Amino acid sequence: REGIKIEKSCEQGVCGTCLCDVLEGEPDHRDVYLTDEEKESNDQILACCSRSKTKQLVLDI
Repeated sequence: REGIKIEKSCEQGVCGTCLCDVLEGEPDHRDVYLTDEEKESNDQILACCSRSKTKQLVLDI
């Protein structure tokens, strides 16, 4: 929507190609790539399939 392109491959949260660092906000993890511990830390997100639990999610793209 904002015109920012993120490299992706599987678009299902399996391969990790679209992995981004989270700078602000809480991700709603919908991938199978990250471990439960990695998901709990909320410092990374697979942008192809995951969303935000908070109003704003800032990523280091």
